[in-house]
Formats: sequence, C-alpha cells, structure tokens
Amino acid sequence: MKQLKILICAYACEPGKGSEPGVGWNVAREVSKYHQIWVLTSNCHRQGLETELARNPLPKLHVVYLDPLGWIIDQYSSDKTKTLVETAIYRVSKTHDFVQVALK
Repeated sequence: MKQLKILICAYACEPGKGSEPGVGWNVAREVSKYHQIWVLTSNCHRQGLETELARNPLPKLHVVYLDPLGWIIDQYSSDKTKTLVETAIYRVSKTHDFVQVALK
C-alpha cells in the first residue's frame, strides 16, 4: 500500500476523552499506523496530546495547533468560525500533496 500524506482537521482531538475529542484522536492514531498524518487541532488540546505522545510516541503522527488570530477553536466554536478555518486549511492543503479528511 502506498503511504499517503494526510491532513486531518480535527478541532477536538485529545486522547482519553470521549465524544468529539476522542473520535478525533482515535482516527488520527489509527490512520497514522499506515500513513503520515498531520492533524490540525485547537491549542486547548495541547497538554493532553503532548503528554500522550511523550508516553507513547507515534512517529507518523504530527500535530499542528491551529488557532488563527489568537482564536481558540474547539467544539464550542461557531459554525461560521469553523467554516472560515476549514476554507483556509483547504486552500493550504491544495498547495501541498495532502489528502484532506475533515472530522466534524
């Protein structure tokens, strides 16, 4: 199987959490077993992600904290804010060789 470079946009992505943060983390972790993954998430998940990755490194999983203009983007952000960010991410991803997967 060809290894892909995949950009996953998961506003909520944190290990050990349920609901949306748990789904974001589990998808990113599982896909990183087979492909290079860059997951874009909110800075509010930094501590949980960095603690987990220090304990259990995943060399194919790269985390980018995306909070443009100082906005905190999480599961409580407005749909308009999320749409703006998703549009910007889409445009950036097209200039690289990413396969884009959006988790909502």
